[in-house]
Amino acid sequence: MPKALVQELGSLAFVERAENVVLIGPSGIGKTHLAIALGYKAAQAGSRHASSRQPT
Repeated sequence: MPKALVQELGSLAFVERAENVVLIGPSGIGKTHLAIALGYKAAQAGSRHASSRQPT
């Protein structure tokens, strides 16, 4: 994932715009880790968030 995209997601601007983020890619590239980190950062910022995981 490009560094600029990770930084954009880390800004949490998508939360303020009420946009969804979908992380798609092969196993082992850090999708779950990134999703948890974004959720944690959003919670620390006072946002209430929801997440879901699609069954495989």
